[in-house]
Amino acid sequence: MVFIDTSLFREENFFAPGNRINTLCQLAKEGKIKLVTTEITIQEVRSKIAQNVREAWKGFEKDCLIFRNHPETDQWRRSTDKKKEIEYVYELFDYFLAESKTKILDYTYCTNAAKVFTDYFEKKKPFGEGKKKDEFPDAFVLTSLEKYAAEIHDIIVVLSKDSDMFEYESEYLEYEDYRRYVSNKVAEGVALDGVLKKLYSEKMFLEPKIKDAVVDYLDDFRLYTTLLNLTEVSYHSIDDVSVDIDEQDYEVLSVNGNVVEFEIQPEVRFKVEVEYVNYDFATYDREDGKWYNTEEETYNVDSETTIRVTLRYSVDSQSKIDYMDIIDMDLTPLSDAIK
Repeated sequence: MVFIDTSLFREENFFAPGNRINTLCQLAKEGKIKLVTTEITIQEVRSKIAQNVREAWKGFEKDCLIFRNHPETDQWRRSTDKKKEIEYVYELFDYFLAESKTKILDYTYCTNAAKVFTDYFEKKKPFGEGKKKDEFPDAFVLTSLEKYAAEIHDIIVVLSKDSDMFEYESEYLEYEDYRRYVSNKVAEGVALDGVLKKLYSEKMFLEPKIKDAVVDYLDDFRLYTTLLNLTEVSYHSIDDVSVDIDEQDYEVLSVNGNVVEFEIQPEVRFKVEVEYVNYDFATYDREDGKWYNTEEETYNVDSETTIRVTLRYSVDSQSKIDYMDIIDMDLTPLSDAIK
């Protein structure tokens, strides 16, 4: 049995196409895993869906006015609202629960209040310093799972991004890294012996390709005016970009016949020198339309992060890898690293 915590739904952006939540649903449909959840978790997920949609809609209305220039986008905006979008994601959640045949534990499993309050007063996990009240739902979720696991005489695998859950001690619950768990389940029965060798042999070709994409991403002055709140960037220089692939660190995303898609997370280090005009102490002369007393200053970015790269390869009848291609790169972590 497998339990998916609310934090994981948020981490994977709920039911976005191709994410690990959808993969877990597919694994359940194929009978490779069985899913279990609680009524508390269902209410938590629905609450987070509503919260995230409201926040996204507020940002869209405020920051994306330019999209009203596009008739199709503006037509969509006028045809919907946050309530409709919340209901739409609710429907995706209901579909997920039904298609995966998730076992739902109702509130009758929340019977071990004595343990929950004992853990609360003794500051045991999932409780701790600070936000204690916020952890009560998690505490009842965990005790409900324990009760059900005892009933079926089985261990429940807990997939979560919440560190407090990992530290909760239980003989009935087992905690696993969700990425590694999904990867291993997807790859069950698939010959992957050649992946390490192929990745190692392709490393010298993949790293320059990824580096070129990183340089292209960083070589845009608008990136720095937006992220660093600079009024005017006069010059920027990209230096010391390096990409390092750990060929032993990969996650299988999907297996479709002889085609396998998997993800690597290369480490990227980079330096950028940004020269900009500082207007903090400048004055503007309306008569000649010029700024005076501006200062040229430099902002240095020296950072590192990991990005996500999706690869695809094909295996022939002799289990040899015919080719390996980059099909997607998520470079957005570079923006966070700049800030």
